Amino acid sequence: MSVVTADTGEKRMSRSGGVRQDGNRWYSRTWIVVTDNLQDGPKTVIAAPGMPKKWDGYSAGTETDTAAKLITVDPDQIADKVWEVQLKYDTDYQDKDKDDPDEDPTNPETWVWHWSMDFMEREKAAQYEVDEGYDEGRGKGIVNSAGEPFDPTIMIPEFLPVFTFTRKMLEADAVAYTKQFAVGYTGVMNNNIFWGRAAKDARIIGASVSPPETFQSGGIDLRNRTFTWQIGFNWDSWDVSVIDQGSYYIAAGKRVSFISPEGQPYVGLLDGNGGAVAIGGDPVLRTFTVFEEKDYGRLGIPNL
Repeated sequence: MSVVTADTGEKRMSRSGGVRQDGNRWYSRTWIVVTDNLQDGPKTVIAAPGMPKKWDGYSAGTETDTAAKLITVDPDQIADKVWEVQLKYDTDYQDKDKDDPDEDPTNPETWVWHWSMDFMEREKAAQYEVDEGYDEGRGKGIVNSAGEPFDPTIMIPEFLPVFTFTRKMLEADAVAYTKQFAVGYTGVMNNNIFWGRAAKDARIIGASVSPPETFQSGGIDLRNRTFTWQIGFNWDSWDVSVIDQGSYYIAAGKRVSFISPEGQPYVGLLDGNGGAVAIGGDPVLRTFTVFEEKDYGRLGIPNL
């Protein structure tokens, strides 16, 4: 089952074209394809050697027009083993059946990841000041003038960029991809550089798979699904930082309660090693990694 000959049929005066009132150009060509098997169908014909592919620019004879894209390929059997293939090009292709001229909705080999960006608002505890010398640095912990943490904690709004990555996949590939990554990666941080950000700056905050859609490729009905990742970026990393404080401190290997001169217990500042911070000393921040880290490279998302 193969193509014996494939010819543009130029001798049959098979080319036409024109310019519409809106300035867009269109072209039409006819190919004659001969196969060696009566059972050969449109899929074999469309794959004929030299046959232009969807979204190729127009080129025939001595003329080219790369702005005009091949938008339809229509094979029609006109005799035993003989097919006539109508090729239609147009410069107004954006609204035909796709938005990206590099991606063919009927050819899974051209499907790529697409991205968009929005912002997510949330409240966070104000635990430390921003270091004025470095826009992402951590300054002193936020405490009152006597060095005591605020209770309740001061809450502030935070806006985080959220990137959405989507890609069409054949249904079998979508099922396999979902089983391999969806559960194991949701909620996970990056463990290396991703989109220019350091490890722990990105975290997958959502994943979804669309219902199946049916499409035709080479005359065959196939199904695809669209997989979606949502990844939130936190410029200060997704680790959690809190002021080191407690109701007691460690001295000489023993727990000693913080007691005021009036004999009342209170929450005091700790030095990061269990000891008490001297009066007037700066609070110390403790940082905890609370989310798992994994390599985002395995997801197949382009790392820009």
